Amino acid sequence: RQNQNLDNFIQTNLSSLWDNDQTSTAGVFGNNWAGPAPSASSVDLTDELSAVMSLTHMATYQHRPILALLP
Repeated sequence: RQNQNLDNFIQTNLSSLWDNDQTSTAGVFGNNWAGPAPSASSVDLTDELSAVMSLTHMATYQHRPILALLP
């Protein structure tokens, strides 16, 4: 059950990132995943990298529980 709770937590956060924290014109992300989206001129690349890496990992493991991958 704990694995499902963690998976739900991660899904909720990534959904918020995708829905609330990307600019519609530049497609960039900020550091507050609840929004509002940053302006394209004020993007910090570490924030952008965190967002893209998180979305990539979730897309890779979306059909498997994340904790099942741990040793």
